[in-house]
Amino acid sequence: MKYIYCEEWDGEFNEPINPLSEADARSRFDGLVPEPDHWFTVAALKDDARDRTVPEFLLEVIPHADFINVSFLDELGCERFRYGFTNLQGRLFMSNVTEHRYPADRSFHPINEANAVEEFVFKPEGYAKHVVMDDADPLTHVSEYREVKMDRHWERVPQFGDWEHLGKFDR
Repeated sequence: MKYIYCEEWDGEFNEPINPLSEADARSRFDGLVPEPDHWFTVAALKDDARDRTVPEFLLEVIPHADFINVSFLDELGCERFRYGFTNLQGRLFMSNVTEHRYPADRSFHPINEANAVEEFVFKPEGYAKHVVMDDADPLTHVSEYREVKMDRHWERVPQFGDWEHLGKFDR
């Protein structure tokens, strides 16, 4: 796996916006860059990936891995799934999962053009909330659950450059 560091990833053109050197990204990870420029994006690509290839996954990382978003894109570069991890007492906890669905026109869409969004919010003590918003339905559907097993929601905090384990899709 090879990693490209940047401030942001352009999903439409599959390229970095404001590329960062590995050293610059490490400085941000170590907390040496003040807000609002303290976070960075990591695009994870296969070793043999060509330019403008859709990444295997994207990470948005704030210093010390206190919070990490992991995004999975479709073949057009649209964000389909996002996993949010919060650093709780030295371990990452998957605190939310969001799925975006888009019009079936086979073109790139940014997330604000999703026609359906499904989100799960989790708390370590076993609470889960499920929210469904669909343009085809005027109602937002909310369900809450208690005593949900959260064993699979924990992940180790990465050291800088140790990103691959965060790119597991099937959790």
